Amino acid sequence: KARELLEGGGTAEEALWTLWNGTPWPGRLERAALRGGAGGRNADRDLDAVCALFETAARAEERTGGRGALNFLEEVDAQDIAADTLTRRTARPDAVRLMTAHRSKGLEWRLVVVAGVQEGVWPDLRRRGSLLEADRIGR
Repeated sequence: KARELLEGGGTAEEALWTLWNGTPWPGRLERAALRGGAGGRNADRDLDAVCALFETAARAEERTGGRGALNFLEEVDAQDIAADTLTRRTARPDAVRLMTAHRSKGLEWRLVVVAGVQEGVWPDLRRRGSLLEADRIGR
């Protein structure tokens, strides 16, 4: 439906509304937002993002040139949108830090908990071969 709308001269905003109304997502977000808690906060954040997307589509329509959907795509493409909101942040000194053993190399704490380790199994101290078994040359 959205493609037909755009091919018929419809706006990017109209196409977004068609897509939005054609999914169960609006109802799910509304229910989650009304429940509150962490899920509600996430739903509020997602709804804010959807509103921003619709505002971007409306702004694209206000630009001249008769290229509404293309203007919208160009505007979205030009934005610097963070791909990962969980990027590395400075850890609080009193926070619990979860990481692999390799990631912890060189770091120190007063208390370290290593879950799921079996005595004599980890760390594996057996000698391993090197690249191309160069350690065996000359034997």
